[in-house]
Amino acid sequence: AGELEQGLAEVDNLDEERRKLQEQVNPLEMILIPAGRLRMGTNLANHEDENPEHLVHLKPFYIDSSEVTNLQYKDFIDATGHREPVHWYNRTFPNANQVDHPVVNVSWGDAKAYAEWVGKRLPTEAEWERAARGDNNNEYPWGKASNTDCANFDNPQGGTSPVEKYDRGKSEFGVWDMCGNVGEWTED
Repeated sequence: AGELEQGLAEVDNLDEERRKLQEQVNPLEMILIPAGRLRMGTNLANHEDENPEHLVHLKPFYIDSSEVTNLQYKDFIDATGHREPVHWYNRTFPNANQVDHPVVNVSWGDAKAYAEWVGKRLPTEAEWERAARGDNNNEYPWGKASNTDCANFDNPQGGTSPVEKYDRGKSEFGVWDMCGNVGEWTED
């Protein structure tokens, strides 16, 4: 029992060290979105699930600068034993060339567990929308019109693209892939 207790204590110490290092890394991976207002929703008749348009006031918050990559998510499942996405094999993503692509096929619970493991949280829907639309209340992160030079729309490459591929598609706050590539989970 002594060796087992010693081994478990070492694991706890390593996890505490990982948490301390993660706290140092998090600000480098995140962008501070300043306090501000957001016109959220719409009054359009064909968008009932978004009615009514309303004004939301938000305090400053941090959001990841890009989507969670396959490699980041693999680190999480390797360290915690959390289940892998259904399309992965032997606890890794199917294509070695996709280390910097966003992880897909994760549930809301999976996303929340990952966020908690790295000492973060999922953004609220309002926070996500403010980070995407900016102070100008843009329809798209880069402006008012759809543009395939700014995002991975309709999978022209046959799937996802690297999380920092579309430089012209960043939001005014500098957040990547807020439109296109894959959908993101929010807290609410």
